[in-house]
Amino acid sequence: MVAEAEQRVESAKYAFALPGAPEPTYAADLGEDIDRLPLLHEPRLCLLPQKPGVLHGYWALPSASLIAGQSTRLRLAAHDGDRLTILGEHPVPTERGHWYFQIREDVELGTVYLQLGRYQSDGEFVSIIQRGIARIPSLYASTQTDRRWWVSDAQFRAMYRRAGGLERDTRLGWAGSTSSPSGPLAWPGSSSSR
Repeated sequence: MVAEAEQRVESAKYAFALPGAPEPTYAADLGEDIDRLPLLHEPRLCLLPQKPGVLHGYWALPSASLIAGQSTRLRLAAHDGDRLTILGEHPVPTERGHWYFQIREDVELGTVYLQLGRYQSDGEFVSIIQRGIARIPSLYASTQTDRRWWVSDAQFRAMYRRAGGLERDTRLGWAGSTSSPSGPLAWPGSSSSR
């Protein structure tokens, strides 16, 4: 009897609908083909916090941007006024890749940036790509909209329904949810999307 109750509790963790309600159906795929992604015309360099003490840097360069015989480096640095501190470096052997940098937890993230470049013969580090510096994104929502990632309200609602969400009048809800958010979304800990 105890094992049966334990099994019900475990299976409830993965349920998408209330007991007795029909399970939502999902599209098999969204018609995406990873082999037919658009060609990269501009280099990308990104830096994101992974967890306390770990930063994730990743890059994507157009083909033939790495020159044989020249060492390309990924360099994490922090600046404090006029002083530059190198926190880590990693060779860039391929046109696409990523690297995890370990940093002290007391490093102020607003001062940290990532560069992709090469050392000249005089020891100066020079960025090899335009916009060759990546900074950690702001912790707050941007006031600007990147049109490449923008979707209309109708497209968002279609994606939401495809993922199993429900639409009640003008409000969005989730199967098995006792209520839907009204107004700005809020999370525990007094954080809010406002």
